[in-house]
Amino acid sequence: MSTERAQGWFSAAELAGFGEKVGLPTSDRGCAKRAARQGWPAKVVPGKGGRRGELTLYRPPAPILAAISALDGVVIADEAHASAGYGDPRAMATEVAIQEDRVLYGMTATAKLDTPEDDVRLEMLLALLRTMEDRLRDPVSAETAERMLEVVEAWREFAACSPHLQARLEAVRVAARLYKALGLQGDPK
Repeated sequence: MSTERAQGWFSAAELAGFGEKVGLPTSDRGCAKRAARQGWPAKVVPGKGGRRGELTLYRPPAPILAAISALDGVVIADEAHASAGYGDPRAMATEVAIQEDRVLYGMTATAKLDTPEDDVRLEMLLALLRTMEDRLRDPVSAETAERMLEVVEAWREFAACSPHLQARLEAVRVAARLYKALGLQGDPK
């Protein structure tokens, strides 16, 4: 394993090799475009395959690095994430959880997610799902259940691109309908 790779730097071809498994395009060009569009750190090093014997390496965001690490066994220190400008550890943990959801729920290979806006929408939906699922572990008021049902309805069309997301939304809908029917007043503390 190269030192660059251990530090979280990958060529577009290497990133494309992880492709669907970590939420990236499956082509070199697609990975390079995503890196440029999202402003990933990049550096040019001597290497084969590039113009003039140079190769561009990219350092993807923490969630993608975590997914690569899980797949490839590459260990990348958390302090390296922070020094690359990826924020505090709590925010990174949330990003990692969202990326894990993306991989687990098949949200990495759909054409619908080729735009940055759809990536943001997906992250929002996954965060909302996680929050609602956590809240539904305990009884909620009828009012809270009604708001959850509104959220489920608002995201139904977007979730159509993944049967797994549809199933999660349906589970929240069923639980929220149950609590709404119970008519509890005020959320228990």
